Amino acid sequence: MERGRPKKVDRVTGEGIACIARCGPRGRGWPFSTWILSKLREVLQSNGIAEISRETPRQILEAEGVSWQAVKT
Repeated sequence: MERGRPKKVDRVTGEGIACIARCGPRGRGWPFSTWILSKLREVLQSNGIAEISRETPRQILEAEGVSWQAVKT
């Protein structure tokens, strides 16, 4: 039995998010060349895929074995 708040993203949705993250954004028609977590979250929300917190994409990608690089300013 799992404790805590129920997950907002089910397994299938999490796998779909990981699939989107593995593909380049330009290949899916978005006007940027690489994903950053905040942009991925924005795209997921604006397309009705998932309403998630800032931390959720990082957790999903980590669980699915998708690596990413932090933005350097």
